[in-house]
Amino acid sequence: MIKSSPKTLAAHAYELAGMGTGPYSFCGIVEMPNLSENSATSFGSANPYAEVQALKLKAGAGTCACCGMAITVICVVRDGAGDRWGVGSDCIEKIGDAALCSTAKVAVAKRRAKMVRSRNAVKREAQRQTWLDQPSTHTRAQAGETNRQFNARRDEEMQEAIMMRTTAAQARELMLADVLSVLDGGTEFFRSLAAQLRHGSLSERQARCAIKCFPIASRDMIFTRLLEGAK
Repeated sequence: MIKSSPKTLAAHAYELAGMGTGPYSFCGIVEMPNLSENSATSFGSANPYAEVQALKLKAGAGTCACCGMAITVICVVRDGAGDRWGVGSDCIEKIGDAALCSTAKVAVAKRRAKMVRSRNAVKREAQRQTWLDQPSTHTRAQAGETNRQFNARRDEEMQEAIMMRTTAAQARELMLADVLSVLDGGTEFFRSLAAQLRHGSLSERQARCAIKCFPIASRDMIFTRLLEGAK
């Protein structure tokens, strides 16, 4: 039986794998690009490998520097000389180095949770797209209208309604400009009446309070306008 030398027993697993010398520290996570999923991003002059290349890894860009297995998730480890190496998430979690494992486990767990959220979001969006193309069962849907078509028509109707309200409010502001300017110049109470008048007529009691801001000679006419909300 070949006995291991004390030096071999004391060596770090990464040192035995040729990854420089310790101490080692965890520097974060980067992923190899998935060209099939990110074809639009990688099209043209964009370099999909730019993030990985910027790390200037001594080894581990796609293949674990420790075990040699292909990896897509690269856990970046820095050795004692400052060189960076890429290892797989399994290797860094099982390496037996507490300083690396604890930090890496948290980062890997966060990444995996993010991936689950991302996959769930993609799944939900696929389900939503399927639903949008199905016939609408809404009571206001037209015959043969899909959910997508119904939603588009409803959104258009809502935008038209908003534009109509905006136009009406602008016309009302111009029509009652003289009355509103007087009320706006009064106390907080009269300003609140002006704010209400911008959206509709006042009650009789409110109108009787509001005309106190105007000369006696014009109060009857103003009173009528306040009740009608117009000239």
